[in-house]
Amino acid sequence: FPRGCVIIASCIATLLMKGKGVARKLFFIFILPIVFVLRFLFPSRLRTVRLQHEVVGLKRKVKIVHISDIHYDHPHHPQRITSDLLQQVIDISNRYEPDLVLLTGDYVQHDPEPADELCRLFLSQLRGRSGVYAVLGNHDYRLPHAHDMIISSLTKYGIKVLDNACVEPLGDGLLRLVGFGDINMHGFKPDIVHDVIKDTSIPQIILSHNPDTAQKLTRYRVDLQLSGHTHGGQVVLPFIGPVLPYLDKLVSLIPRSILRHIPGARRLSVVKNWKWLGGYHSITSVIPTSSSSSSSSSSSSSSPLSSPSHKGKGMDDGMFINHMFVNRGLATHPPLRLFCDPEIALIELVPASH
Repeated sequence: FPRGCVIIASCIATLLMKGKGVARKLFFIFILPIVFVLRFLFPSRLRTVRLQHEVVGLKRKVKIVHISDIHYDHPHHPQRITSDLLQQVIDISNRYEPDLVLLTGDYVQHDPEPADELCRLFLSQLRGRSGVYAVLGNHDYRLPHAHDMIISSLTKYGIKVLDNACVEPLGDGLLRLVGFGDINMHGFKPDIVHDVIKDTSIPQIILSHNPDTAQKLTRYRVDLQLSGHTHGGQVVLPFIGPVLPYLDKLVSLIPRSILRHIPGARRLSVVKNWKWLGGYHSITSVIPTSSSSSSSSSSSSSSPLSSPSHKGKGMDDGMFINHMFVNRGLATHPPLRLFCDPEIALIELVPASH
């Protein structure tokens, strides 16, 4: 019962914040003071996640930095990330001396214009022995010209954008890097690179902003998919977990005839698979071969990031275990992050020991 009360209270607070008129006034009068107290008592701090991941067929160790969800904006807009935090991320990344720096979208909040400043002041400092690669997120498509403008800014400062494209940055046959556009903005088009990525003989890393795409990629070999988008749920309650799935469930129980009269109340569209809000996941898949027909499974299991290593991909009659890491991202949407710190991931791919 106490757990249910906490969940419902959190959901009501979120609905009030997203509402208009009276609902928004109630939020500022009653909820906002509580938010300030929580931010003071439990400030969010940058978290460095270290993950070692075994890959079958990998010939040498590969060091990767994964960064996601920056949401850089005009200075006169509410700021979701500070310059100090961004510089801290850059410094951690460069000290790690990675082979690859991989960015998984949402560089801006709405307008694409701040992307050039973000790249000039910060992202241009990133160093990877074999390059810095990026894909776009849903916020990078919000205006008609945003997609092209953001790609132009990233490219201008030496960041290679993979828009439904693939490369082998370490040399032929060592590791394939595949990047997709955002699925919510109709940018996810695996058929464009299907003839290349259906080859299972080369270790394959996927960059895709939204983790839901893992379900669409079960017919391919995915040694590790890197995603963001979810901010880890942003508000995570002890012994309960992220609030967002409960909020979505609560709203789904309200009849539509009533829902339309509640300001700000609507089904959430963050992800379809709430189990993939953050962390490391394994997804069973079946790869079509000459002796097996095409089919797939959406089963998923999570592994703790504190584990020293995770089993790489194994293959048996077309059976693979695909893997995914979902980054909590860096930015904070108002009003706060709670028990869900922003993070940068330092990943070490190592040849499988079996």
